[in-house]
Amino acid sequence: MSYFLKTYIPGNKKIKDALVLIYGIGKKQASFICQYLGFQEKMYFNNLSRVQLLLLKKYIESNFTIGFDLKQENHFNIRELVALKTYRGNRH
Repeated sequence: MSYFLKTYIPGNKKIKDALVLIYGIGKKQASFICQYLGFQEKMYFNNLSRVQLLLLKKYIESNFTIGFDLKQENHFNIRELVALKTYRGNRH
């Protein structure tokens, strides 16, 4: 049970399933991250060392838009469509 990238992740989750809990990371991206960093997908999240967690955090923050930043970006994109009075914007 820990917080990772401002997301509560239970320790008994496998790495792939734990990464999917982070807003902005899907199943394919989680598999790719595990494969790129050399983690086994069947490994449990609470078995990761501090070095592995820091490596994971650094990689995700540098290559993905996640969490509140992604929500904010989506919100601004919708507001822009509404301001431009496009068909998609009118539906919002």
